Amino acid sequence: MVRAPRQKRSQETADAIVEAAARVFAEMGLERATTNRIAEVAGVSVGSLYQYYSDKHALLTAIFVRESARLEAALLRIFSEIGLDDVPAILRAYTEETLAVFEGNAPLYHVLLEQVPRYAGLDPTHEIDKKAARSLLLLLELARSRIAPKNLEVAALLMVRSFRYNTLVTLKEPLQGAAREAFIEEMIAMLANYLFGPRPPLRARED
Repeated sequence: MVRAPRQKRSQETADAIVEAAARVFAEMGLERATTNRIAEVAGVSVGSLYQYYSDKHALLTAIFVRESARLEAALLRIFSEIGLDDVPAILRAYTEETLAVFEGNAPLYHVLLEQVPRYAGLDPTHEIDKKAARSLLLLLELARSRIAPKNLEVAALLMVRSFRYNTLVTLKEPLQGAAREAFIEEMIAMLANYLFGPRPPLRARED
């Protein structure tokens, strides 16, 4: 039998530990969770866990990075599926997907939102924002002739942070029904208006 490369096995082990930590944090919260329990769920020894992550806080940051990368990958997938022409459709699809992820993993995201800044400061968040903005910048450059912002680097970071922090609020204030749909519509309008300029004034209705 051909043995898997050591690097691949190491990555699989690290991924298993992060996934186990996500499950345990969601179930127990950061304070009650223990590295012993995380190692047990991951199927590794505590010693093996410490070879990859120094403590629970390092695991928390790793989960935050992983979840952010998944959302960034979702945005790139949506761009590839819809293309660059229908911006409202792109914004709607990504807003809906982000809300669904938050709603489906609310216990975990509550831990991330409350605990990452406390234990890791704002550096991880800032780095993730910058990485997402670099990806968005590539797409904005393709549409440069059709959009209003002049400084696309600044525009990309503004859009990433506006979207991230406005959607994160929904973890504290869950949305349902008409309120959820209104949030999506207004998010689309805010970002689309920034990209393409203000909406034209409403025309008076002719009787």
